[in-house]
Amino acid sequence: MRPEEYDALRASIDEPDEEIAALFGVPVSRLQEWRAGTARIPRYPEQMLRFLAESAERGRALDASGLEACAWMAEFDETDLPDDPDALQAAVRRAEEHHATCALCQARQRFIDARFGPMPPLPMHGWKPAMAVELLVAILSAAAAGASGGFAFTLVRPTFKRLGRPGDYLTGIVCVGAYLTSLALVAPIAFGEPLLERRADWIALGIGSLLFGSVVGHSWFGPTERTN
Repeated sequence: MRPEEYDALRASIDEPDEEIAALFGVPVSRLQEWRAGTARIPRYPEQMLRFLAESAERGRALDASGLEACAWMAEFDETDLPDDPDALQAAVRRAEEHHATCALCQARQRFIDARFGPMPPLPMHGWKPAMAVELLVAILSAAAAGASGGFAFTLVRPTFKRLGRPGDYLTGIVCVGAYLTSLALVAPIAFGEPLLERRADWIALGIGSLLFGSVVGHSWFGPTERTN
C-alpha cells in the first residue's frame, strides 16, 4: 500500500490514531511510519483499513439518505466487538441473521446496493487454510536461513580454525550473521513484514550477530574440536 493510499483510507475513518493503533496492537508512531512510507503495512492492518473505510463511506451515505435507522443495529454498532476470533465471528453472524429478517435493514441495504459494490470480507486473525501455506513458507525460510549458516561455516571454518581461539569466535559470528541476515531478507515473504527497514535495524542485526555469534563460537568450537 502506497503512503497516499493509506492517507486516503485513514482520512475516511473517523477514529483517532490511538484507537486505530490499539486495534492493530502497534504504537501510534507506527501509524506515522505507515503514513510516511518508512514502514510496510502488514496484511491484516491493510485489509482492516480497507474494510473500515468502506464501512465508513456507506455509513455516511446512509446518514445523508434520511432512511430510518434500525435500533437493533444501532445498539450492535455501539457494542465493542470481542477480540477473540471465534466470538467475533459469532457476533457477525448474529448481525447477519438480524439483517436478513429486518425490514428497515433491508431497505437500507437496497439503498447501499444501488450505490456501492459489495463490502470486502471482515479480516480475521483466526486460522485460515491460506495460513498453512504461509506457515510452510516460514518453515522453509527458516530452513534456508539455517542452510546459509551451514554454508558460511563450510566456507570460513577451515581458515578460522587455524587462528586458534579467536578463530572460534569469528566462526560463530560469521555463521550467526549469515543465519540472521538470510532470515531477515526472506521475512517479507515468510512473515509479511520486513525486518530490515532502517539503518538501526541493520545495526541491531550486527550487534546481535556479534553477541550471539560470540556465544556460539565459545560454546560450539574450541580445543576439543581441533583435537578431533
